[in-house]
Amino acid sequence: MYNKKRYIEIVDDILQHITRGQTSEKHLFSNSSRIYKLESLPENKFVLGEIKLRGFLNGNPHNFAYDRDYKIRDTNSIEWNIGENNSRDISRPDENSLFEISYVFNNSSGLTDVNTGSVLRTIVEGISKEVESLYDEMESVYKDGFIETSSGSSLDHVVSILGIKRKSPTRAYGYVTFFKNSEPDTVTNTEILLFDGIESYELKNKPIKKIKSIVGIFQNNNYEFQLNKDYSVNLNDNTISWLSDGKRPDEQRELTIEYETYQKVIIPTGTVVSTSSTNPKNIVSFETKQDAYMERKQEGKWESTIDILAIDPGTLGNVIAGSINVMPKPPIGVDRVINRSNTEGGSDFEYDDDLRERAKKILDEKGKATGLSLQTAIESLEGVNSTKIIDMPDEISGIVKVIVDGGDSKEIEKTIEETKAAGIKVEFDRPMIVLLDARVILLVKKNIFNKEQIITSAEKHIRNYLSSLKIGNSLIINQLISLLLSIEQVGDVKDLVIDAFREKQDKTINLTAESSKMTYNRDNIIINYNERLYLRNIKIDILEENIDVNTRPIR
Repeated sequence: MYNKKRYIEIVDDILQHITRGQTSEKHLFSNSSRIYKLESLPENKFVLGEIKLRGFLNGNPHNFAYDRDYKIRDTNSIEWNIGENNSRDISRPDENSLFEISYVFNNSSGLTDVNTGSVLRTIVEGISKEVESLYDEMESVYKDGFIETSSGSSLDHVVSILGIKRKSPTRAYGYVTFFKNSEPDTVTNTEILLFDGIESYELKNKPIKKIKSIVGIFQNNNYEFQLNKDYSVNLNDNTISWLSDGKRPDEQRELTIEYETYQKVIIPTGTVVSTSSTNPKNIVSFETKQDAYMERKQEGKWESTIDILAIDPGTLGNVIAGSINVMPKPPIGVDRVINRSNTEGGSDFEYDDDLRERAKKILDEKGKATGLSLQTAIESLEGVNSTKIIDMPDEISGIVKVIVDGGDSKEIEKTIEETKAAGIKVEFDRPMIVLLDARVILLVKKNIFNKEQIITSAEKHIRNYLSSLKIGNSLIINQLISLLLSIEQVGDVKDLVIDAFREKQDKTINLTAESSKMTYNRDNIIINYNERLYLRNIKIDILEENIDVNTRPIR
């Protein structure tokens, strides 16, 4: 146990030590040690008079008696007495408690002026400041050795003993689909080859739009072969095939194929796409991870699906399907973009409190078999934001359901298999999304000039609150209103309406059907254990009134 001295205590102790030869020091009592050496006694000086000891006996302050409880040993130590047959008359401090020794040593210095401004006090105060700094450093070193009091890199070192490493922020990932509304421009190509009797031939350039002509030698005469009579074309495979009942070129004779192909529309690596928002701070940007080309789909549609990665790490990168619809710099020939599924895997930096809590629970993982150990193992994975463990769903023993928000599915399944107890079946699932659109009207004083700042602050409060909610956490409206009222210049929340759209079992959300929408007007939004709230749109308006922002409604 570390006991830090305050500055005033250091000054007083040094002055008493110099002027009167009086000093005091503290020791930690242990029944295993009888003798305690006096640490503040100057060299070649001896204790003068009686030593006084104060400490704790049975939890209460107590003055221990000289000669009965302790004695001086070799003029520089105290020794606790041992009575015959462990006599009850002898008292000792409580185990692991501090006791204070006060004593006077002979031959004091003769210095007496300790008033403010005196030479002696000025020197002592300067020294005491340095000693106090040393105490502060020692206290910091002491605290850095314990999980409850260490922080930053020191906490990293402490938890590394358990094999734990602080989770770095991760970037969300997913995929988007680029679209072209019309056909690309075309290019005419000519290929000349020597016919060798092959049944089909793959053209070098793709994708094909149409064959313009195939001219060759048939029975030693020039001949233009006919589509669907002599040959067929597979536009998907970019091949031509000779029909069994049609004419074929003479073997080892020259064959000329003229055809049209579409110009390639490329989406280069690093193409940036983003969500849309009226507030630039809320825009989440992603970039493509490889080159890709627009491909022809059925019904003449042109599109390309590409992997994307969030530019900035964090949970803000986990956006729902349909949110990514902006191309700041569209590639040539591309008309629009959309994400058909949610992005996932984005996680925030693991702060000290979160790391400390995870470290406390990690020991349970060694025992396996418990829901807490399973949850701890999964939440240690990168990208995992929250986990919900349901033991015996549907009252069926031997089954545990795990709902995980974020993280890589394969890594989660692997961790579950390594951690779960033998004979236990673990069902892994993702949370059902409850999509929220919020409309807020705030009352403020008239003639204020920082409306945009208030709107930005309010939106930040709402988004931070909702992003802090984990799987199964409901929205408590009074908590949200309290956050809004904490904003300077906001006098009241006049209106707070939230539309909620629930994800169906097939992982789709109908954003158009009124039947799928539930509207909450200043009401709590209670969700199921397997659902997670997600804010999509938010609209904040400011209404000026003659109000006193210092007198707010009681919530």
